[in-house]
Amino acid sequence: MSHEVKLFRFYHYIKAEYVEHFLRTGLLKVTQLGHSNDSFEFRPAFTSYGVENEWKKIIQGGEPCVICLSSRMSSPAMWGHYGDKGKGACLVF
Repeated sequence: MSHEVKLFRFYHYIKAEYVEHFLRTGLLKVTQLGHSNDSFEFRPAFTSYGVENEWKKIIQGGEPCVICLSSRMSSPAMWGHYGDKGKGACLVF
């Protein structure tokens, strides 16, 4: 029986101003939940009022953070917005 190993690549676009900092430190900018530039991002669909309130507490606590990854390296929209209009970089993980 043969087991096929699948490799996944994820891409992270960064602006030109953060490239040097990343190369020096290896640190990436993260986004706190609830502070995204997309008002619908990180917002699960709830049908229960109690669950909705718990989610709001998590966001307001300010602790959880995320890093956004893409499955594509060749997205013009991603390069334009997150890749600093093509002047930034795309990191591969």
